[in-house]
Amino acid sequence: GEANYGFRIVIIGRNGLATSAPRAGDAADIWVGIDLTRPKGRLLSAQYGQGPAAGKLDIRWEASDAHLTERPITLSISDRPDGPFTPIAAGLPNSGQYYWEFDPRSPRLIFLRLEIRDEAGNVAIDQLTEPIKVEGLEPRGRIRGFSPGGN
Repeated sequence: GEANYGFRIVIIGRNGLATSAPRAGDAADIWVGIDLTRPKGRLLSAQYGQGPAAGKLDIRWEASDAHLTERPITLSISDRPDGPFTPIAAGLPNSGQYYWEFDPRSPRLIFLRLEIRDEAGNVAIDQLTEPIKVEGLEPRGRIRGFSPGGN
């Protein structure tokens, strides 16, 4: 089951001599942890960035596990809810936020997926059920004035 197990190493030589057998209370030589629990997490939002983040998708999530890796987050997109998914950012720290700079080669309608990985290799996946229209990420301009050009 899921636990930390301590092992004591006993060495037996070719001549039959051996180190003493472990006794109750002896310290373990090595510890092995068994983790069968998947991380928990979910995508909270994906909104068009504002101000200095205009043109970027502001992606927010929450993730937790007792044994998350240092950089457990992968974000992926697809043009279909069932994939295939293409990573847009992998190995992210669990900061809860990422600004994705829109790639013009991306589909016009995207599905977003969050993947969380712990140290034991357990993975949790969450996905937004509604697609995101990327039109709001395309740059826009406004004419603020003009002046006649000289010869």
